[in-house]
Amino acid sequence: MKAPRPSGILDRLSEARSDTREHVRRDYLAGRRAAEGLGRGLNGGSRDTVMLGLLDGLRNEHRYLQGEAVWTILQALSYLGADPLRTYVDGRNEHAIRACEDIRARLVDRTGIQ
Repeated sequence: MKAPRPSGILDRLSEARSDTREHVRRDYLAGRRAAEGLGRGLNGGSRDTVMLGLLDGLRNEHRYLQGEAVWTILQALSYLGADPLRTYVDGRNEHAIRACEDIRARLVDRTGIQ
């Protein structure tokens, strides 16, 4: 069973992209740059080495921030699996997107996340 689509996530994404308030812009760019950094590390690099670096970074965060980081990553993955546009899905990443759908279904089931 697929989890429900998030309401308004594309609107919120558009708003975050264009928000000019300093703290919102800083936080949005921090998340965007983190994803871009993962992409750069994985492009021609070793998935295991990048995963170990991510694991080490998460392990060395303060416990509260570690928890926030994990939930933020899981929520972003769940939204990726729920994006109604799906303009970025093809045979090269279809399995990953399906995994994101599974993550979303589990989060909705366990936490009621929308």
